[in-house]
Amino acid sequence: MAAGRGMHDFGEQGLLSNRYGGEKRPYKPELQTQKLDDFDQRQRRRMDEQWDDADGHYIIQVGESLLPQYKIMKIIGEGTFGKVTQCWDRKEKKYVAIKIIKSIQKYRDAARVEIEILKDIQLRDENHESGVISLLEHFDFRGHYCLVFDLLGMSMYDFLRQNSYRAFSLYEVQIFARQLLQTVSFLHAMDLIHTDLKLENILFVNSDWQYHRHSKHGRSRVVKQKDIVVIDLGSATYEQEHHATIVSTRHYRAPEVVLGLGWSYPCDIWSVGCILLELFTGDATFQTHENLEHLAMMEGIFGKIPVSMALSSMSERRGPANKFFTPDGNLLWPDKAPQENIKAVENMRPLRELFNMEREDHRQFHDLCRTLLLYEPAKRVRAADALEHRFFKIEPEREYTDASLLQYPDVPIPPPTMPQAPMQMASVYGGQTAYRPVRLVHQAVNDDALRTGAVAQARAGPGGGVKEMVC
Repeated sequence: MAAGRGMHDFGEQGLLSNRYGGEKRPYKPELQTQKLDDFDQRQRRRMDEQWDDADGHYIIQVGESLLPQYKIMKIIGEGTFGKVTQCWDRKEKKYVAIKIIKSIQKYRDAARVEIEILKDIQLRDENHESGVISLLEHFDFRGHYCLVFDLLGMSMYDFLRQNSYRAFSLYEVQIFARQLLQTVSFLHAMDLIHTDLKLENILFVNSDWQYHRHSKHGRSRVVKQKDIVVIDLGSATYEQEHHATIVSTRHYRAPEVVLGLGWSYPCDIWSVGCILLELFTGDATFQTHENLEHLAMMEGIFGKIPVSMALSSMSERRGPANKFFTPDGNLLWPDKAPQENIKAVENMRPLRELFNMEREDHRQFHDLCRTLLLYEPAKRVRAADALEHRFFKIEPEREYTDASLLQYPDVPIPPPTMPQAPMQMASVYGGQTAYRPVRLVHQAVNDDALRTGAVAQARAGPGGGVKEMVC
């Protein structure tokens, strides 16, 4: 995809004040002369209305325009950052996704950072190999930053959810793993850490699917095209910049972050490991919203947390580990934990038990996951090195054949009176975490607010130097 084009690329000449928004936008003669339809005329009648709700979201009306070029067709996502709309691009004659940021200043600041990061990625991605979503354009509309992207398929989480949380085949996981690690390697080579890798932030370019018929589950969905892109760079951080204390969504958060030991590139690697296990099993590995239970779950899978990491965290003033460990570094579990949490931890299985170790492809995938999910961040494999792992040099057994894929004819859809979305579109383009169906409760502290750095302080680099665990 071509590099995105921002407002500044038009220069100072040709900027036109928007008569019903007050902001400036580039003058494009072919757009200014377009005849307004009923929806745009209704929009003009809204001139004196309030544009924002109490939370700073733009009040969206289907059919109105974001600049003359983009007509809003539907809302396809909402998060703490704002809303995402599917729009019809009158000029390019195609659908796009436009992320409309809240008018609140901290979200505008975060959007400005994301725009600069996306532009930096595109500048360095001459061969279009980054695997990161491309920013097509951005503009300011009535106090809201608007980011324009290609309209892609659904997120990996949405696909998994709509497939009744049935795991992907190892053949598919290998394809996704290679692409994801290539993207992470690209970002890390830029000294950039994503910090919020999760299934919700990975989109299929096209999520059309077929049914696969088999005896175990009856039938399940198989995505036809397996190309993916990473989205939501809103929390991405350059290595040399301020590091917030809390990063990553809970399910994918590395132990050094939980323990307050600081973080760097390896926190992305841990997230990749969690993602691959989730794709392979169909379930999020760490279904918790509480730090002590989270650490206990880690020990249930990977063995005891290194004492050196516990003691290092306990040495931090106001460090979280002071209430998680005994003075000699043993986890205070179950202590006074609720019975439900105790049972959840008891159900955790050692990493090896998730695989059929008699199969070569399973053994190699287990070894890859083990290197991605080492406790000590300094010993975790780098993304570029992980791509050289033997797992990527073998072909996993395929669990379906062309003969087992059920073919369904396309159903004709009558022409719409207004442009409508393709049937399989679903994504928030970052900023929203889907609710997990198992045992999850709302947190008292808003992780998204913490990850923006609003209440965070920088810490030193990740801890390390402890004995390697074997899982």
